[in-house]
Amino acid sequence: MASTPRRRRSARLTGLSALTVALALSAGPVAAAPAGPVTAAAPVGHGPPSAAGLPAGTDPPPPEPPPPTEPPPNPPPEPPPPGPTTPDTTPSTPPSEPPETPTEPGETQGPDDTSPTGEPSGPRGDDTASSAAQQQIQAAGAVTADLDRLKDEVPGDLVPSVERLTATLRAVENPATPPQERDAVVRGARAVTVALKAVADPGTPAEVRTQLTGLVRQVATVLGTGSRPHLPQAERRTSGFVAERTASVLPVIADARTPGGLRDDLAGAASGALTAVGGTRPGHERTARGPQTRNAPSAARSVAVAASVAGSQGTPNEGRKETAQSAHQAGTALAKAEDPDASAKERDTARKELPGRIDRMEKELEKALAAEGLPDVPLGTAAEVCTDAVFDSAPEDTLGTNLRGLLPERWNAEGVKDFWKAEDKGNDVLDVLAQLRTDEYADAPVEVARLLPRLAATVPADRLFATLGKPALHCLQAARQLDERGVPSGSWVRKAEEL
Repeated sequence: MASTPRRRRSARLTGLSALTVALALSAGPVAAAPAGPVTAAAPVGHGPPSAAGLPAGTDPPPPEPPPPTEPPPNPPPEPPPPGPTTPDTTPSTPPSEPPETPTEPGETQGPDDTSPTGEPSGPRGDDTASSAAQQQIQAAGAVTADLDRLKDEVPGDLVPSVERLTATLRAVENPATPPQERDAVVRGARAVTVALKAVADPGTPAEVRTQLTGLVRQVATVLGTGSRPHLPQAERRTSGFVAERTASVLPVIADARTPGGLRDDLAGAASGALTAVGGTRPGHERTARGPQTRNAPSAARSVAVAASVAGSQGTPNEGRKETAQSAHQAGTALAKAEDPDASAKERDTARKELPGRIDRMEKELEKALAAEGLPDVPLGTAAEVCTDAVFDSAPEDTLGTNLRGLLPERWNAEGVKDFWKAEDKGNDVLDVLAQLRTDEYADAPVEVARLLPRLAATVPADRLFATLGKPALHCLQAARQLDERGVPSGSWVRKAEEL
């Protein structure tokens, strides 16, 4: 490319040799700004600085007539590094600050929503879905701040559990974390903050403080181990599900108005479910599962659901008591089957008793929810609550297969990593939010009349209450309303009619 020749000021040759003049003339271009494009990468939002502090395209002033041994005008403060001269566009770190600590495996979040390299690392994808994910990440940060403040108020033996929980919260701020897993950690940790305040309160009875302390440790352990990226997705989802549901009873246990019997039943049920998914009691080590307890994760899910229903204020009192007692009994058998301190005979007995106790608990759970009745809500609201619960409970592969015909072609091509939730958009349409396998967040509108029958095929009616808990009532309400419009939803409609 042609360039405009620079005008040079003539120099007088009096008293100087021709060689000296040639050297003086050659010094000018060295101090000028380097030509051509900048090759160093600049962080987003910061342009490269002008060379040597001069406006682009401006010739440097001619050198004074110093002795030839003096340096050229505007010398750099430090000698340039070997190799081609390029401007340094990376932000400098003040000498007083320590160098950056290497991030842990899987940690990509840096300050101000940037990665350690300085590039933006917030959620990517469709506006609605990525904005919702960003709000979720901010919620995780808010709970982390609450826990950091509470750490100075709780007994010293709980500090490691609080630190473990805050580390888990920071880890799930990574935008690549499936949003269902992040939700479980945030909700579980939020419930733990209520328990910690009660533990720190000198007016809390010693027995209640002991119950809360043990459960906080178990919840923190399960959420921490269940968030490790190397675990299979099914195990991570089960750990988060059980920890979140059992943590929901912590505020009830901490409430001074809760009857003692109900409090003990809720604590026993929650502890048993947490033990089954790896939240062993202090001083215990988890044993390998035998063939009789390979279904322990599924049983733990059911116990956690029953405990959360029994802990809900909206559950009728009589049904609440019966559900809590049966969940306590099932949780005790579940924990004994996993207890390394129990004898082989005790573990074998507990494993044999467990199926019958789970069956009784699920019947009590269904009776309690049936007594509550179907919610009086519009179709869109019922479908939204139902869809969120099914997404939270069903395996991703099953959802992907059953919903394939409803998804955008891009979702089918790239694959769905996590079906997250739905939002009622009115006119019997839900906006379905998901995370694709590319880690991008996406959303798409789906008609309720097309979506709900697919969900009914995903969770059969005879497993609806034990799988979803209270949201099952919203599923039945949505199915009933669709049936009145001539849209069948399989076994859900028949279940709704039984109520």
